[in-house]
Amino acid sequence: MIKSFQTPRLFLLLVTALLFSMTGNTYAAERYRVSAQFFHLGELIGKPMMEVKLGETTSGEYSAEGGGHYRIVVLVRPVADEQVYVSMQFSSGKIDIQPNLLADIGKPRSATVKKVRMNLLVEEIKDTDPTVQALTQNDSSADPH
Repeated sequence: MIKSFQTPRLFLLLVTALLFSMTGNTYAAERYRVSAQFFHLGELIGKPMMEVKLGETTSGEYSAEGGGHYRIVVLVRPVADEQVYVSMQFSSGKIDIQPNLLADIGKPRSATVKKVRMNLLVEEIKDTDPTVQALTQNDSSADPH
């Protein structure tokens, strides 16, 4: 004879597992494209675009528009569906800022820190993205030997 949910512990365990599976940011993407523009006193410094994995720090060094270089470090963490927290470090010869922004996925966001205006756009990178498909096709066609 098959016992149904007569054991309260088993029922409680199943209900708890179901509730945990429904909470939190269950639809967070694994990867994001972070596009930014940095302006100092109205002049464009740079416009980096980076692919960032959720919860992992990503950094890059770029050539500045007026000469020189700048470095950017980005960390994206989930907050809620369609919203992420973006921590950044931007440094060039004379400018060092660390903006932290709450951003809606796919919607432009602007902020000004120490006379540096920043425009930010965070987008999900999905497996259906043509760039991701091209990279996947190139990887699968490579000779494994």
